[in-house]
Amino acid sequence: MPIVIWRDRLKVWLGLGIKCSLLVATVGSLTGYLGHWHQLFDLTAHFKLQYFWVGIAAVIFLRLRPRWRWHWISLSLICIGINLAELVPWYFPTPSSSQASITSLRLLLSNVKVQNQQYDRAIALVREIQPDIAVFQEVNQGWLNQLDTLQNMLPYKVGDTESPRFGNVIYSALPLHQARSRRFAQEKFPSLLVEIRPTDRQPLAMIATHPSPPLQPADFATRNQQLMAMAAHIRSIHQPTIVIGDLNTTMWSPNYQNFMQQAGLRNSRVGFGILPTWHAHLPLLKIPIDHCLVSPEITVIQTQTGKNIGSDHLPLIIDITLPADSS
Repeated sequence: MPIVIWRDRLKVWLGLGIKCSLLVATVGSLTGYLGHWHQLFDLTAHFKLQYFWVGIAAVIFLRLRPRWRWHWISLSLICIGINLAELVPWYFPTPSSSQASITSLRLLLSNVKVQNQQYDRAIALVREIQPDIAVFQEVNQGWLNQLDTLQNMLPYKVGDTESPRFGNVIYSALPLHQARSRRFAQEKFPSLLVEIRPTDRQPLAMIATHPSPPLQPADFATRNQQLMAMAAHIRSIHQPTIVIGDLNTTMWSPNYQNFMQQAGLRNSRVGFGILPTWHAHLPLLKIPIDHCLVSPEITVIQTQTGKNIGSDHLPLIIDITLPADSS
């Protein structure tokens, strides 16, 4: 078959693929707003960045076609506009009242993935970035045995490995007070609650949590119930609060947004970008599901992703300041 025929067929198939991808991206851009109603709608909310780039690719491809159609160009621009409106605000910082002289705290969040055995990479990351508080998730006893070598720099520890796959552990350079495990709603895996009392700063409440992946309808309902139960608990706390963990949702889920509104928190990513963390080995599909959420009294200096430690999640590194102790 002549090369010119293959080339023409390739163009036809490429055009069909672009148009189908654009239709899927545009529909997904809209159904994500219906995440309150169904698990599948909620899943489509998470890929705003991917939908945006599909729209960009479609505009470029269609514009280069000898006979491009305005209705396809218009659909591409609609897809781009919907998602750009959701992406751009994350790159604009909020006003900050912090002062350079205030001592900061560095937090590390790392979902290590229980099957991952590259312990040395996780330990090396901690020694490199020198966090004051390190939260590890999906740890088992093997991970705890290895991570305990960090106690020469982070001597205080609270852990819960009741689940062989979804254990949590917190290592801290500061004492951890009133440490306890708690299940919110019908949560499968307990969250860790601690209080941290930096010198001359207000006490800080921290919740390290890891809701179930919402792949089944029951898990979807449980995750949403857990978020609402946590929001009610956070409203009862009268001190600066941090919620940190793999929440198995992105910022664009209506269920996440409802939780944030009820809890009165903000995402530490604001002003620092989307910062996708999962899946670390699939760059084109990465989405931001690992979060550090803070109450208004806390100022975020910087949020960034860390080096890959062999997990399917990238670590999240957050620098914050706390308000001075008014007492």
